[in-house]
Amino acid sequence: MADETDLVFGASELKALEELVRRSGDGGKYGLTEAGFAPKPYTQLLRESLAAARAVLGPDIDLAPGSAVRKILELGAIETTRTYATMAAVVDDLYIPTASGPALSRLGEELGVPRPFMRASGELQLTLEDHADAVRIPRGARLTSLGGDRHVFTLNEVELSTAAKTATVRAQAFYPGLDGNLDPGDAAQKITLWNDSYTPSDDLDRLADLRARALAANVRLEEVVSIQHETRFTGGEARWPDESYRELLLRMPRSVWTPEAIQAAVSMVPGVRRVAVQDQYGGLDLNRAIFGDFNFLERLFAAERDLISPYAFSILVAQEDGAIWGGPGGLLEAVLEAVEDLRPIGLFPRVERAATVHVFVRATVHVRGLPLPSGNRTAMNQSPPARAFKARLLERIDSYVGALGFDSPVRASKVEYQIMSDPNVVDVLDLELLHGSGASLLQEGPQGLGVGRNLDPIPRSVPVLVDTDEYITLVPAP
Repeated sequence: MADETDLVFGASELKALEELVRRSGDGGKYGLTEAGFAPKPYTQLLRESLAAARAVLGPDIDLAPGSAVRKILELGAIETTRTYATMAAVVDDLYIPTASGPALSRLGEELGVPRPFMRASGELQLTLEDHADAVRIPRGARLTSLGGDRHVFTLNEVELSTAAKTATVRAQAFYPGLDGNLDPGDAAQKITLWNDSYTPSDDLDRLADLRARALAANVRLEEVVSIQHETRFTGGEARWPDESYRELLLRMPRSVWTPEAIQAAVSMVPGVRRVAVQDQYGGLDLNRAIFGDFNFLERLFAAERDLISPYAFSILVAQEDGAIWGGPGGLLEAVLEAVEDLRPIGLFPRVERAATVHVFVRATVHVRGLPLPSGNRTAMNQSPPARAFKARLLERIDSYVGALGFDSPVRASKVEYQIMSDPNVVDVLDLELLHGSGASLLQEGPQGLGVGRNLDPIPRSVPVLVDTDEYITLVPAP
């Protein structure tokens, strides 16, 4: 039986049409190529359709814009373009680097890594009781429900005093997922208590001092600063966006008993900001910063090892705001549980807590196009438009600082670049990085490095930007 196409065109005519399409094309490769699926553009499809119409219907056919035949050919080219786009999307959805939406979720589920949930967020009101002194609640303070099974942490620092006893603080559920959509109408979900398992740390944390003063006065912390939870937390039903999920899947190892598998598992533990797995029996020993100070033939690269010790590798963990390191349900316990089925048999990790270097930014920023009030510069910088703009600048800076890994320097030039990237910024003057950590930061405040100087890292540390705008001064540009 003859093919249906042969009933319309003969073999010679089909060959002529194929040659015509080849000559009328732009030389591009379309369809499934080594680089993926390349859809044929509308202009190319229309060009081929017009050439085929002249070949079949004669060169005198009316194909001018507005003619009936041209309109039919244009509609056909549009539909074919849509078909090409659909085919390209189908091919893209077969691979993790190009898939999106539900297709990317299905690929992740095949790898055993479902798309993670986001954290719900909401607002709480904190009230200073009449008998208490002025206090400052730090970012990352942990609060719980009455039963202690629902946890949130604060997203911004808040100061309470006799002049301003009540303040609204943004908060986020510590554990991602639907359970974070806290309903204050349910007594089991309502946030009313400060976390009892809180332990003082060497980070920027004034809550330890507040708790100590409460204990000295023989009162509960809730009697110093009370918590009002009146609005529902939302957003816990959302999933990770495509780009974040894609990055997770691309770095997810396809094996166990490897440093990469352990690092990927620990990175998914709520409360982990950064993680590094260090094999003590392979590579350089990060605990011995003596390179360049000895003769290679006289000293070893690493310290002597205890061969009978089961602790054969280290996990360096930098914690997020609101994470509690020790105690039942703490970050240390969660990390050990996450690697229990991934570690080699008989070998145990030594989980170490990374130091936190708190980074502040001091700068004079000349701006234009903002609705800033006129008058005193101090009052202008405290106005709502100025505070909102400085918060936007801090978000830009945090996109750089927050992406830095362990032992990474913070470069003043890159911080300045982030500020200058805002369309309302005209110039940045006297930019200086300030830093501090531990008790010295609480006692002495941040220390300046000098205008334009970089912040060099300290061993086994991660930089964290402090979102305070008190060191940023806005000046209207002429």
